[in-house]
Amino acid sequence: MSLIHLKPPYHRHWPPVRHHKLTVPYQFTKPINIIFNFPISTSALSIKSSSTRAAANSGKFSSLAPLKPYLLSEWQPILCGWLCSAISVYSLSKIVPKVGTFSSLMNPPLDVLRLREECLGLGVFFVVRLIGNYLQQAFLWEAALNCVYKMRISVFHKVLQRDLGFFEGGGGIAAGDVAYRITAEASDVADTVYSLLNTIVPSSLQLSALAIQMLVISPVLSLLSALVIPLMGFMIGYLGEKLRNVSNKAQLAVASLSSYLNEILPSVLFVKANNAESCESKRFQSLAFADLSATMGKKKLKAFIPQLVQAIYFGVLFTFCAGTLVVSKGSFDCSAMVSFVTSLVLLISPIQSLPPTI
Repeated sequence: MSLIHLKPPYHRHWPPVRHHKLTVPYQFTKPINIIFNFPISTSALSIKSSSTRAAANSGKFSSLAPLKPYLLSEWQPILCGWLCSAISVYSLSKIVPKVGTFSSLMNPPLDVLRLREECLGLGVFFVVRLIGNYLQQAFLWEAALNCVYKMRISVFHKVLQRDLGFFEGGGGIAAGDVAYRITAEASDVADTVYSLLNTIVPSSLQLSALAIQMLVISPVLSLLSALVIPLMGFMIGYLGEKLRNVSNKAQLAVASLSSYLNEILPSVLFVKANNAESCESKRFQSLAFADLSATMGKKKLKAFIPQLVQAIYFGVLFTFCAGTLVVSKGSFDCSAMVSFVTSLVLLISPIQSLPPTI
């Protein structure tokens, strides 16, 4: 996984507001590409050209391979988290039919003893699911954060091993760029690792268990849902890819802004001595506006994707409710319908939670 892409969005296409002449020559560190790779036996920090970066983007799925040694070192919390997710999904598979049974028992005449038993069983499984969910998230976050911690240590060690030419000269790396990647972008990697670990097993288990529940309740309605859910997954995948590209641009923009601040703030006396405040203010405004545009696009897209999923979700619910009356012809009891709708809600939930984690 690439932790650093140090080519700003305005590279080779500088905004008009950046074309100013200083009263004295001003050396600006030329941004270049840095990609943090994490193979087991090679350098953790390597400089790559734009052609290499294009090749890396084309193979984005294989870019997860550098994280493998760090993930393998955290196999214990990962395994514990997945075991807790299995317990949570098992409890969920017991909750769904009990919800339907409980709704049918609410109709008169009330069977108080059976209603009490169902409430007790429902409460026990609900508590077990809550505890399982908490432990699952705690263990997986522990694994993700420990992974990023070890990655930061490795990257910083590799930075210290670089020669002076890596930091000095016209092609040197700005200290602010490296600092931003090791701090802010490493935190983004932790979020991505957690999302990955939470998707591989927990979400897959939940989708499988609830799909089986829906098949048991009504094979016909399950077939209808099977025709709609892949379409939803395709749309989310397409929008998620766009969100990933927008997020990369936003990270590059804020990295450029951070690099500029780390470069210009120590040189404030030089700027003031040469009356370059206006020029530097315009340069900062240009970088800040690039960050504003990229971040705003990212936030808007992240807000749009869940709303689209909810719109599809409610449309599917209304379709199923109407389809139930037509297909069942009055033979589909209320408790089965409640269980089916509950399964559908919980089936779509892990799919809906994916885009915000990108």
